[in-house]
Amino acid sequence: MAYFEDVYAREAAAGIEPRLEPIRGGTDGSRLSEMGLPTPNIFTGAHNFHSRREWVSVHDMEKTVKTLVHLATLVHDDAVDHSVLRRGQPTVNSVWSHQVAIIMGDYLYSRAIIELADVGSAEATRVMARTLE
Repeated sequence: MAYFEDVYAREAAAGIEPRLEPIRGGTDGSRLSEMGLPTPNIFTGAHNFHSRREWVSVHDMEKTVKTLVHLATLVHDDAVDHSVLRRGQPTVNSVWSHQVAIIMGDYLYSRAIIELADVGSAEATRVMARTLE
């Protein structure tokens, strides 16, 4: 919580009044989910959505990379172990196939690497390196 208080203080110092409100993203993901293809809105941690002042912090992007890597390892682990449930919910490989689960896990890893390249953070790079060793 202290992190957000610092952000709000910096915004106030810059003459920006934070506006906290839920938003709804594009409808392409919800349409695909309706058709049976999971399209999770993981998160971005961005601020001032859809404005000229939209931004995201390096800290939030590091968390994004960590989350993507974690999700990829879970999807791959479930595929390798042929798990049908994770926390009471069907796994990717049980709903679609082993091949789809591997491809989805690989996709999540690749997205993490793309985000990692944009962030340029030593901590996020260490997380990725440990995961891939």
